[in-house]
Amino acid sequence: HTINDNIHLFHKMKRQLLDQNKSLLVVTSRLEDAFVLQADVMKINEDGLKVVETTENTDGKDSLNTKVKVKANDKTIFVDISEIEFLESQDGKVYINLDGEKFMMETTLQNAEDELSGHGFYRCHRSYIVNLHKVKEIITWSKNAYSVIIDNNEESKIPLSRAKYNEIQERLITL
Repeated sequence: HTINDNIHLFHKMKRQLLDQNKSLLVVTSRLEDAFVLQADVMKINEDGLKVVETTENTDGKDSLNTKVKVKANDKTIFVDISEIEFLESQDGKVYINLDGEKFMMETTLQNAEDELSGHGFYRCHRSYIVNLHKVKEIITWSKNAYSVIIDNNEESKIPLSRAKYNEIQERLITL
């Protein structure tokens, strides 16, 4: 995790290496930390190495159909909709969850639902929207208590409203 002293030291070292015409590769497990250290960030996944798009490097490209804008520190980044595991509303703010990280969206959960419903997302609870493509299983805890398990490293458990239990099953079958 980055802290102010480390950031200052890192930038000093980076300047010295650049003056010597040397390269520097920084690997971090948190996307937010990467943006604190460097403006141009790349991410590796099963599709390979890709540049993470920000407002500084999109050059006005239309990325609204397959991406959503989120905040990471003081940057606006664009996230592939297919990578989003679930969205949650906490204290009036909407957060998207992907790869174990949370990023804030500047929208309401209702607007996010409207924007993402055509991409396989489903509102399973008043505070949660799940990516149906990332649902691993549904657990029945009792007659009236259910959870959706997301296929990620944490196997995130998302509450499922009793009224939504049958509908989400139908949506998963026809997905």
